[in-house]
Amino acid sequence: MKNPADLPSQRSFFKLPLEPNTFRLRKETLNSYSEFRRQEKPYFPIEVRTISFRNAILTLAVKLKEEAGQQVFIQVREKELLVSCSVDTCETFLSRYAYFALIGLMDISNYYDFSKFYWPDFFESKTGGSKYLHIINDRLGMEVSLKPKYPYFYRPGLKLPSLSEEPKSRIRNLFLKQYPDQISSTSYEIGYCLADTNLRSLHSNHFPFLVPYLGIPRKNKESIKSYTEFINCENDIQLLSFNPIQEQLNEICFKMRELAPIESSLYKIHEEISNEEERNGRLLFDLWLGSHNLIISQRFLRYTFTYGLANLKGKPARDRMLPCEISTETPQLVFRKVDKRSYYQLELRFKVSGKTYVPFERNTAFFINAINAPQRFYLLANYADYQLTSFFALHGFTIALLKGHYNDDFRDFVDLLAKRYQLKESYSTSIVPK
Repeated sequence: MKNPADLPSQRSFFKLPLEPNTFRLRKETLNSYSEFRRQEKPYFPIEVRTISFRNAILTLAVKLKEEAGQQVFIQVREKELLVSCSVDTCETFLSRYAYFALIGLMDISNYYDFSKFYWPDFFESKTGGSKYLHIINDRLGMEVSLKPKYPYFYRPGLKLPSLSEEPKSRIRNLFLKQYPDQISSTSYEIGYCLADTNLRSLHSNHFPFLVPYLGIPRKNKESIKSYTEFINCENDIQLLSFNPIQEQLNEICFKMRELAPIESSLYKIHEEISNEEERNGRLLFDLWLGSHNLIISQRFLRYTFTYGLANLKGKPARDRMLPCEISTETPQLVFRKVDKRSYYQLELRFKVSGKTYVPFERNTAFFINAINAPQRFYLLANYADYQLTSFFALHGFTIALLKGHYNDDFRDFVDLLAKRYQLKESYSTSIVPK
């Protein structure tokens, strides 16, 4: 293994542009910078093996046919890939070994994603190692991850949530009417269930919405003994009896269901929803706001994790129908910026009635709930709060940043957070401020 001092100089690296806003090198891009090509017939074998990842340099061993093996060195930057080789490669020429190493990484795909090797300034220059990263290199390949004691680290060029939209409180309870306590005189009860998924379902993905269900009550009518079916459309309610509030709420539920679907894909996450899905999400959130008091008036509120919209049919599984509460109170997002000596840590929390809570790790879109009371859901004040919360939820509600990266985009992001929300600064207990 080469020592850090033995790595090629900066002048011997060839630059390849990455796909905009990603860390993907596409085969089309690589071919536009080289005249080498992999022949299909006869088969041209390429053996690529990872050797090390030190000083932010990925070192590969590449072997072509019966030729002697060579080493290829790759450094991932924000917008480009720096590539060098133990032979031939310079600023103006990419060696055939470097070209075929990159082709070998792509295998049958048309690109290779280098995001797991993008760790600028996370290595010690003298040792080549990193106190932040856990690096495993075995026969299955190389895995790079943060050590468990560290939170998610933002790195320059990664996506931050947009704060272009001013967080304005919307009008709640558009459908609010005066209502008495409603107790059914029928042999069944109508309840309502918050249907949730994590917006990463591999099929029939959806925003959270409210769905009516039919249940059999116990004799005292204080609880549900068994669940009969979900009520998914107007055809399901023709032979049932509803009070006026439930009739109104059912209509809202069916509108929610129409707006809820999100296109699902193995490689697609909720940040990439289409413009139409974004519009539907906003309309759906407005329905939650407008019907807030109608919903909390219902006696048998439940929560279920659907694992996809297609699973929300037939008889509800009792162990998945969890009693829940939708609070009357509006949460206030608050932030804490902690100085951790070599990096900053930004934490999202929320306040209700002056008390600060730590969010529950499994976040429900449009809502926030506390780790000590996960079945009590607080509807967020506005869609901008949802967008911000969903970003932090992806990273355990805590993100970190090396002090050397605290500039430009991230500094602007924190400054704007401080203007719009409560943000407190503090020092880690191990640090005494100067």
